[in-house]
Amino acid sequence: FFSQVFSATMSAPYDEEDKDEEEEGQDEEGEDGEGKQEIDPESLESGPKTIIVGEWSQMTGINEAIEAAAEKDTIYCNSGEYDEEVKINKLGISILGPPDLSASVLQGITSSATAANVSKLSVKGGISIRCGNLQVSECDIHSAHSGIQILKTANPRIVNCAIHGIEKCNVAVFPGGNGCIEKTQIIGTGERGSVGLYMDDAGSTLFRDNQISNVMTGVYTIHGCKGAIIHGNKISGITGHGIYTDQESKPNIKNNEIADAEHYGIVVAGGSGGVFGNNIVHSSIRIYTGCRPSFFDNIVVKPGTIVNDDSLYALRGVSIKRFEDLPKPKKPKEPEPE
Repeated sequence: FFSQVFSATMSAPYDEEDKDEEEEGQDEEGEDGEGKQEIDPESLESGPKTIIVGEWSQMTGINEAIEAAAEKDTIYCNSGEYDEEVKINKLGISILGPPDLSASVLQGITSSATAANVSKLSVKGGISIRCGNLQVSECDIHSAHSGIQILKTANPRIVNCAIHGIEKCNVAVFPGGNGCIEKTQIIGTGERGSVGLYMDDAGSTLFRDNQISNVMTGVYTIHGCKGAIIHGNKISGITGHGIYTDQESKPNIKNNEIADAEHYGIVVAGGSGGVFGNNIVHSSIRIYTGCRPSFFDNIVVKPGTIVNDDSLYALRGVSIKRFEDLPKPKKPKEPEPE
């Protein structure tokens, strides 16, 4: 009996109407997401990738890797010397080196990308940031006329870097430039005309918690700089002036310590103003005629004094103290026992 039923079923003709109903049912399943669906080939494309450069890689140059990179890709540079000027022009790429900074760029870096990241590289020849939001972290920047140049419309972040062996400007912010430079050590060559931080009509620029030493002028500002904040820096070993504001500049200068400047710790000249608060100056302050700075809670350490061409502003917002009378730094809170 079963063999007859099976045979009859197998030999029955396939109804075209049944076929149409079956296909219709499959279409309905597909619409509900339960049936088999076609796969878009574009959905199989991989996300950001890492490109290896240098030893054990077919790519020997960083610029070659940048050309091959797509948005948000990472370029990892193996130890070695890269004798090229690296030109960053791809959005969102990251260029990284080994933790010991043994990957060396020999002809500097120029960045024009809207956003990018550079970390753990040794850079000879300086970094020029023409525009965009470049982040530079844990890099060693050395042996150049200028260390870092921030040009108009650029808004980088420079953090935890070392800048040394620079002939003139270690960090220079030009008209319209912005940015944040923090926790960076600047060691100059001591040459005449050398500057730790130079700002000319800078925009919203934050220079915070850095160390500057062995330059002729620690900080030099000209032309406006109303949005510039110079805060919490340690300036020492200066062969000229610690902080010099000139040509009608008006920066905000607070909580800095100028440890030893051979000439003046702070100079306000050329009709400049600005706000000076809570700074400790281990040398003298000089304010030229026609300048109207706002001073409050600053300390000049003896034998330093104030030289002021305008008696209306003499000793305003500045107290003179002995070194032993300086406020003691606050001790960090001890962790509570568990």
